[in-house]
Amino acid sequence: QARVIEYVYWNGGMVTQKEIEVFLDVAHPTVVGIVNRLEKKGYLNCHLDENNKRNKMVCSTCEAEKLLNKMYEGRRKSCLKNYMKISDKERRRTYDQKIIKKFAGI
Repeated sequence: QARVIEYVYWNGGMVTQKEIEVFLDVAHPTVVGIVNRLEKKGYLNCHLDENNKRNKMVCSTCEAEKLLNKMYEGRRKSCLKNYMKISDKERRRTYDQKIIKKFAGI
């Protein structure tokens, strides 16, 4: 469900339900269930496309943005916590590898 929220948000806040199906590579009924649950929780809003009534438009809400910010903050803290667990020597080695790759064009 988090992938759906991220997908909608990072694609301009509005996509078709079909685009979500293609992105997730899952069947229509699966996406219908996910979207309905997220809509009930207030993370998505849905409406029919004005230009093509066959398309269901899925839009992210302010609640979705708040949730994503909370998720990203949690990920950031987790990464920082894990980073702090490694030794200074390992940090330097990892940093040096990244610099080498960057300048080598890898």
